[in-house]
Amino acid sequence: MNYYFSLLNQTVSDEVSQSYNTLKPFIPVTLNEQTGKVINGNEIVTVLPYPIDLDKDYTIDLDTSLTMPQGFTYTIKNITKPSNGTLRRNGNILTYTPLGMKTSGKIKLTIELKNESLNLKSEETIIFELKPQYQGINKITYTYSGNIYNFD
Repeated sequence: MNYYFSLLNQTVSDEVSQSYNTLKPFIPVTLNEQTGKVINGNEIVTVLPYPIDLDKDYTIDLDTSLTMPQGFTYTIKNITKPSNGTLRRNGNILTYTPLGMKTSGKIKLTIELKNESLNLKSEETIIFELKPQYQGINKITYTYSGNIYNFD
């Protein structure tokens, strides 16, 4: 916990510091496709399933899709299987193949975050759910200004 006090450039007494040592360190980490998180064993769903193209494999490169504080590295500890479709892993790249229009179901990604210089590590579980859908027709909006039409 001293990590957070040092980030704020604050010093605290040993008594206060020790009272925080029993808490699991919170390291903010997100995945672009994230739809929830497991906190203290409770699943918290924050948004609807992440939309993906229908009938196409969807690739998640964890090296670019994960966002974490500077100086931290991650290791994949576990990935659960989707209820529908298939999920393949090649290193830090996940490829999901949908099954028709069915939503993947919750997929839990457990990673270990580590910062050697701070001697800090923590396991975090991220939930993501993928939903194949038609992407629809491109929308074009025309606006009239004087004698000129503009579109965007």
